[in-house]
Amino acid sequence: MKTHYKLYLNAILLSCSLNSYANQISPAGITDDFNGALADYSIQRGNQTIPMAIYVPVYAGDIIDISENHFLDIQQYNEIHKITHNDSPYTVQAKKCNTIGVNG
Repeated sequence: MKTHYKLYLNAILLSCSLNSYANQISPAGITDDFNGALADYSIQRGNQTIPMAIYVPVYAGDIIDISENHFLDIQQYNEIHKITHNDSPYTVQAKKCNTIGVNG
């Protein structure tokens, strides 16, 4: 019987640690709208360039470059953040969700 309790406890601890890890790598938002050509934008994630498109997930720490006279909307937990070329290069920040069940 003691072995079963240890097994259940280990399963619970493992699921908690995996849930914590999953929260660390979840997107901070998604690209929602932009007014230029795809070449007018770039998303840098570490040493990788991510292709620009609508509904691309962005993560905390991503750097977004926007060329002159263009904008990019990022949706974070049902809020839209308009980023213009004046904000470029823009570093994506994580935003805390206050509504349970609402994702970015």
